[in-house]
Amino acid sequence: VDFDVIASITLDEKLYFIMQPVELLEDMTEEDCLVFEVTPVNDEEDKFDIVTDEKIIDAVFAEYDKLVAEDEE
Repeated sequence: VDFDVIASITLDEKLYFIMQPVELLEDMTEEDCLVFEVTPVNDEEDKFDIVTDEKIIDAVFAEYDKLVAEDEE
């Protein structure tokens, strides 16, 4: 599946990507995105794990909302 990267967020020294599939998955709307935790594997490769913990997802989106609000000022 190909994704568009919406944002990268660093939270608690971990890197997260907010991404949306180029072709929306079943039951997804234009406003739905997924959160992935990014872990370096080596100098050329990263591992992307989908986040299912609602607390982490909420914290990532809260940080994203802060960044968007700062850009709008």
